[in-house]
Amino acid sequence: MHDGRFGSIMDVLEHYSGGIKNSPTLDARLKKSNGETGIDLSQIDKQAVISYLKTLSDTSFISNKNFSQP
Repeated sequence: MHDGRFGSIMDVLEHYSGGIKNSPTLDARLKKSNGETGIDLSQIDKQAVISYLKTLSDTSFISNKNFSQP
């Protein structure tokens, strides 16, 4: 997160699936009709998000000298 409070992406996903505190400024998209907060994410959903994010890492590209600035 923006302030470094979470040590892993799984911590972030856990927060959004159940650790959000309701407040007057909380975005309505994170409020459920039953008064609870968060995004319904199963363990499979969380693993899918992590797997997807890992596909965005390309160490061969970012370390390729052909793409670096002089």
